[in-house]
Amino acid sequence: DLILRRGVNIAPWNLISFTHGFNIISRLLMLMPHATWFVDGVQTVNIPYIALSLISMIWSGLMLMYIEKPEVRLGLIKSGAHNA
Repeated sequence: DLILRRGVNIAPWNLISFTHGFNIISRLLMLMPHATWFVDGVQTVNIPYIALSLISMIWSGLMLMYIEKPEVRLGLIKSGAHNA
């Protein structure tokens, strides 16, 4: 929608940045409570949850850094102009 409208309104870009930042913060807060679980009365490490949380935080961080570049925003707006 951002690309198709070709608008220069900054609010949608801020919303995307907020959601990626919120994803990182919420996963950090949930990491410690869910990092271990009990199997047959023994506390074990929840490797899949930790791995997926780290991958998600890294992906959100990379997307956040990429989307915040002015040349990326301008390029997406220009590519939307060619598609319309």
